[in-house]
Amino acid sequence: MNNVGGDMLALILGAVGWWAAFVILDRVPWSRIEAELEGTWLEQWLVRRYPQPRSDEELELDDDVIAEETRVQECEDHSVCVNRFRKVYAVPMSAPILAVERASFAVNDGECFALLGVNGAGKTTTFKSLTNAVEPTSGEIGILGRNISRDFNLVRHRIGYCPQHNCNFKSLNVYEHLKFYAFVK
Repeated sequence: MNNVGGDMLALILGAVGWWAAFVILDRVPWSRIEAELEGTWLEQWLVRRYPQPRSDEELELDDDVIAEETRVQECEDHSVCVNRFRKVYAVPMSAPILAVERASFAVNDGECFALLGVNGAGKTTTFKSLTNAVEPTSGEIGILGRNISRDFNLVRHRIGYCPQHNCNFKSLNVYEHLKFYAFVK
């Protein structure tokens, strides 16, 4: 009976230990840690190790993609404008990861837009960049004529976003929205 009691005690202590570890890891502000890494010498060094953006010939762009890039270049009255968006994630102790290479699209008021692609194509990274949760490595992202990187506080109240996982964004919360709404009223 002593062996069973010891095993039960080890099982309970192990369960409590793992539960505590998961609670602690869940509370770590990973997005803040990622944001702190962005723009540092480490990220710049890792991004430089990755090849520079590829040219038109290397990407083998078709006519529709070229036409959309041309339309986006004249992006003035679009609600959402993504112009040559590129994101490279810096991964410590590993090679950088290219998530998105030169995405361009524009969406007007009243349009229904879908971003389709296989797993790992960069859809989530693109949408995270539209909510300012991810800073572009290069390119421009605008909403209502405002650059997301500079003027996010001016347009965040006009953004609705429902991600598949991890819906808690510090920059998109109800309290700030209500405070901004009260200020505008």
